[in-house]
Amino acid sequence: MNAGSSGAAFACAGAVLAGGRSRRMGRPKAWLLGPSGRPLVAQALATLRAAGADPLLLGCGADPAPFAALARAEGARPVPDRFPGEGPLAGLEAVLDASPREWLLLVACDMPFLDAEALAGLVARAGRSPCAAVVPEAKGRLQPLHAVYHRRALAPLRAALEAGERRLTAAVEALELERVPLEGPSPVDVDTPAEARRAGLRPPRTS
Repeated sequence: MNAGSSGAAFACAGAVLAGGRSRRMGRPKAWLLGPSGRPLVAQALATLRAAGADPLLLGCGADPAPFAALARAEGARPVPDRFPGEGPLAGLEAVLDASPREWLLLVACDMPFLDAEALAGLVARAGRSPCAAVVPEAKGRLQPLHAVYHRRALAPLRAALEAGERRLTAAVEALELERVPLEGPSPVDVDTPAEARRAGLRPPRTS
C-alpha cells in the first residue's frame, strides 16, 4: 500500500460496516444510491480500494446473505458479527478479528462523501503510531467509524463487549488512542430520509 505523502509501503486491510438496522432511515442505508450512482456500500468499498486498503472486508451484521453477491462483485469478504445485534462496536470487533493485517482502515457504509486521499493519509499516520488506534477528532468529537485500528485493539474491544458495553465511542476512548485533527470536512453520515435527500441520495432501483 502506498499511503499518503510519505510514499512508504504499508499493508493495511480495509473494512466497511454495513449491517446496521437503519431504524431512523426506515430502509437499509447500505443500498441507497450515492453520488456515484452506486449503492453506498459498493461506493465505500471502492473508496477503500482507491486508498490502497487490501484485502477488503464487509461487516454484515447478523446476516451476511443480503451482501453475498455484492461482496463477490467487489472482491470483499463478508464478515458476520460475532455479537449479533449489538451495534457498530460488534461490527468493529468482528472485522478486526477477521483481518489478516495488523492494521485495519474502518469506515461506515452511510458516509457518501468519503475521500480516498484523506483515508490514505490517515493510514500513513497509523504506520508511524505506537498506539492501538488512530482516530480523527473534529470539534472535540471522535470519529471512530472513520479510523484505523491495530490488532492490539481487538482484545480490549472484545472485553468491553463481554462486559456489556455497547457504546462504540466509549470503548474506543478506553484504547491506547492517538487523536488526530480531522483534515478536511467532517465525514458526513446519513441517518434519516431528510439527511439522505440533502446528501443527494436516492432509493435503490427496483425491477
